[in-house]
Amino acid sequence: MNTMEQQLPPGIFSRVHRSSIINLSQINKLEKYGKESYMVVLKNNERVMVSKSRVKQLKEQLGI
Repeated sequence: MNTMEQQLPPGIFSRVHRSSIINLSQINKLEKYGKESYMVVLKNNERVMVSKSRVKQLKEQLGI
């Protein structure tokens, strides 16, 4: 995953979990999941868990 992450454009793709890289333009919404966790809902209604250590970075990329 590290190699793939380095090859993808950072403004278009974001690693949100150790096993997930997503296209930022495909995000429909970011929603709270439990007390401290977040989940990304994609435009195709798939849900992807965001690790606690990557929430801040993702919010900055999304401008929220």
